[in-house]
Amino acid sequence: MKKYLIIILLLYITTVYSQEVKVRPFCDLQYDCQIVTNDFIVLDINYENQLVAFKHVFEKPDTRGNFSGDTIYKTTNCNYAGMSEYPYSGIILGVYDIANQEYKKTFTIYESVYNQKDCTEYETSAAKLDSAKQYFFENNLDINKLPKPIELDVKETKSRIITDYEIIGNTMSFTFNEINFEYYNSWSLNSEISTSKLAIVSNTDSTKKNIIHTIKQQDIYAMGSSGSFSYTYAYQENKKFTFMTIFYHTSALAGLNNSEIIYFTPIFDLKEFK
Repeated sequence: MKKYLIIILLLYITTVYSQEVKVRPFCDLQYDCQIVTNDFIVLDINYENQLVAFKHVFEKPDTRGNFSGDTIYKTTNCNYAGMSEYPYSGIILGVYDIANQEYKKTFTIYESVYNQKDCTEYETSAAKLDSAKQYFFENNLDINKLPKPIELDVKETKSRIITDYEIIGNTMSFTFNEINFEYYNSWSLNSEISTSKLAIVSNTDSTKKNIIHTIKQQDIYAMGSSGSFSYTYAYQENKKFTFMTIFYHTSALAGLNNSEIIYFTPIFDLKEFK
């Protein structure tokens, strides 16, 4: 009898979390992904509507501006109000749609720029801030809530291609694959897919894993490029939780800068894994 109950439970979990896997295009965001992240703050998570309100503090990297590498661009200090800690950075406020695994709406309050003439004017930033606050309100997001990120207790085992991590918490174990690729042999920009899988580990048998989320990321393979997935934090309210993930891309090719793209996994319910 117990055997059949276990099978039914596994089928139920698989049914709940078997989702259509979305292939994410390379840098297909509402704002530039070829950036350096200074800070990414989750302002609120509406678990019922599956929306995340966030503040992204970022800056554009110093870069060679074209593929021949003739021009060097460096970010400039726009003297934005409240940005003394990050004088070369910009700020984006936005909402991430967990259900559809995409950015729903973003507002560039301050832009990080290479030329002083491109700095965001005060009137523009004030208008964008008002629009962002109104949008948060309309979507029942309280930007003063500031849910505390849960530091993941990560155990690492090393291998050349795939690094396995074990995330311990709430008496359950999760593993995910951090896919690292390297491509050095071509100057052409070749688009391919990298895949990372998140699985829950059986409490009674650590060799048994049930995949609950899959990331498929399109990326650009170019000379001197590499990329990887990373699960950074978890956020939890009552029995519901989600993981924040980052996809990194680096390249030594002039004109193709390093990229950081932040996502959230579907919302899971602890009671479904008991």
